[in-house]
This record gives sequence, C-alpha cells and structure tokens, in this order.
Amino acid sequence: MTRKARKLTAIFEISKALNEQNDPAVLFQLIVDRATELMGASSGSVIRMDPDSGTLCIEAERGLGPEVKDAMRLRLGEGITGWVAREGEPVLVPDVRMDPRYIQANPEVRSEMAVPVKWGSEVMGVINLDHFQVGGFSEEDLELLIAFANAAAVALRNANALCGWPRKTDPGKE
Repeated sequence: MTRKARKLTAIFEISKALNEQNDPAVLFQLIVDRATELMGASSGSVIRMDPDSGTLCIEAERGLGPEVKDAMRLRLGEGITGWVAREGEPVLVPDVRMDPRYIQANPEVRSEMAVPVKWGSEVMGVINLDHFQVGGFSEEDLELLIAFANAAAVALRNANALCGWPRKTDPGKE
C-alpha cells in the first residue's frame, strides 16, 4: 500500500471517529492528535477564530506545551496561521526562517503547514502543523491535511464546537 493510500485510509477512519465525538474539548484534542500523527509532525495545534474580535486562540495543542497554548494569541492576518485564517487558503512553508510571516513559538521548528477549517467559504479556524526539519512536509501532505480539515469541519459543526460556527437550525424555521 502506498504512503498516500495509507494516509487516505487513515483520514477515512479518523473522520468516522471525529463524527462520533460530541464533547468539544475532546474533539479539538482528537483533531490535533490525529493530524500530528498522520503527518508525522513534531507539533501541532487547532486554532479557533473568534469572529467578534478577530483573535485566534489555540483550542488544543500537541508538542507545544500549555504555556504556548495559554500565551499565544494572534490577530487575523498575523503570522502564518493568521494569514491562513484571513485568506482562507492553505500554506506550506518549507523553511520558516525564510518566511517573514512566521512568528516563533518553538525555536526548533523549521517547516510549517497550515490549512483553514472552513464551513462553506467561512473560515472558522486553522489546523497548524510544525516539523523540526527543513522541508518536513510535502505538497502531498498539504493536500491530505486539507482533506483532513474538511472532515474536521464537519465534525466540529455537528458538535456545535465553535462560537460563530453555523448552527444546526430547526427545519421548521428555515
């Protein structure tokens, strides 16, 4: 089985698990844990965008530490993550030292990829993964993370996990 086929199979299995989870805190952690495992990332985070303030807050992390989770607040457009949230486009940065958008949370990080978590065209958050090696992620990894983020968006919407996410409505009131 090819590496890509294994990852696609994993995304299918993960999306099933995500859609069986309704506790937002557990769901956020499950998303970041599975994404970092799937992509072989050194660290990762799931970032929620507060639609009222435009502030990006880490909801769950793996490999960053609670001090980074609690301290890191970005504005829309700030850093690579903020750029992805504002533009609604994924980004692959082979060497963060060469990207002026990069804001250091860990001095060991050398490459990063970040993808928007969207519902329709609306960006609700970002999945961000880091690697300690330059060129640690490929274009194929980015494509797979985009697919993973789409599955995560459905699970988050179903769990009503984010303030500002489109809510399920009463069919009689549509």
